Amino acid sequence: MIFVHDGARPLVTSDLILRCYEQAVQVGSAIPAIPVAESMRMVEDERNIPINRDHLRIIQTPQTFRSEIILPAFQQQFNEMFTDEATVVEARGTKVFLVEGERSNIKVTTPEDMVIVTALLNDRMQYD
Repeated sequence: MIFVHDGARPLVTSDLILRCYEQAVQVGSAIPAIPVAESMRMVEDERNIPINRDHLRIIQTPQTFRSEIILPAFQQQFNEMFTDEATVVEARGTKVFLVEGERSNIKVTTPEDMVIVTALLNDRMQYD
C-alpha cells in the first residue's frame, strides 16, 4: 500500500489514514474528499457561470493506492493535466475512488491557513 501525503497538510488524523487504508485494500484506491461549502462559479473569458457545488469535491491527501496500481502509472509520460496522484492513475485508465475526508485536514498555503491550523491544534490539545 502506498500513501502519498502533502506535507502542507499537518492535521491529518489516524482515523483518516485508517479509512484510506481500509478502502484502498478493498477497491484499490482512496482519495480523501470533502464537499464544497461555498458557492462556485466558473470563469470563461469575459463570462462567469454558476456551478452546482453538489457535484464538486475538494481533494485531500493522503491519496492511497495499492502499489500495483500507482507504480505503473508513474511509468507513463508526463502530462500537464497531472495535478495529483489520482490524475496520474486515471490517465492510465484506472478508476479512482473517493473516501470521506476531513474538514480539519486543510492545506496550509496562506498566512490565514496558519491561523486556522493554530486554532485547530490548540483545540485538539485541550481534549488530549
